[in-house]
Amino acid sequence: MKQIPVFLTIALLLSACGENYQTFRDYLIDGGYGPEMVIVPTGSFQIGGKTKKAPHLVEVKQFALGRYEITFAQYDKFTRATGREKPKDNGWGRDNRPVINVSWDDANAYIEWLTQQTNRTYRLPTEIEWEYAARAFTSATRFWGNNPNKACDYANVHDNTSRNENGYSWSYHDCTDNYAKVAPVGQFAPNAFGLFDMLGNVWELVANNSANENMRVLRGGAWSVPPKNCNANARLEVAEDKKLSLAGFRVVAVGERQE
Repeated sequence: MKQIPVFLTIALLLSACGENYQTFRDYLIDGGYGPEMVIVPTGSFQIGGKTKKAPHLVEVKQFALGRYEITFAQYDKFTRATGREKPKDNGWGRDNRPVINVSWDDANAYIEWLTQQTNRTYRLPTEIEWEYAARAFTSATRFWGNNPNKACDYANVHDNTSRNENGYSWSYHDCTDNYAKVAPVGQFAPNAFGLFDMLGNVWELVANNSANENMRVLRGGAWSVPPKNCNANARLEVAEDKKLSLAGFRVVAVGERQE
């Protein structure tokens, strides 16, 4: 029997439950699989209006984005293979929770390793790609609508649970998601593209620099932030070497796997 290369891509069309998005995972040369990726379809959306830029339509070509944020399990596999230091989990748990306390350099070191392991180019999403994917053909401030108090079906946010257990005094989502800190990925309903945790849980690094070349951009809000900072427009800038307990990342797969 002919042996199947360990880096062969597995493609799966999800249709059994009425889902019409396509996902795939690349084999890793060292064994196991890379992140589950979702094919985000070609489309357009309107940006601007809340910044100095006038509202305008942006066209986005099809691309593949991680269905989930990169987890500790995935990142820890990379650290074992490369000898890189493991990031702290603050005692909240590792495994299927999104990796936190990683810098821009840490994220890109993982991506370089993933590219080598899969023979396919991976990178961080651009801000345009990220926002388009987060909106998933919607025009509301959140993919479930404009009401922040409906967040708990769709995202791990600063809610009644977080307010009671963490004691933060700022505004909160008046609902209950049962997570006071970071939640395992995929615990809430996905958006129309089949992407989980695009808002809340952890801020996500994107590829763009800020106006300050030493700063990097985070999108999407996190488990601890008020409603105004947890929506498709939300944006935060941090130093390139900063490691935060409320920030992680997901990846984009580019082109075809190289033989």
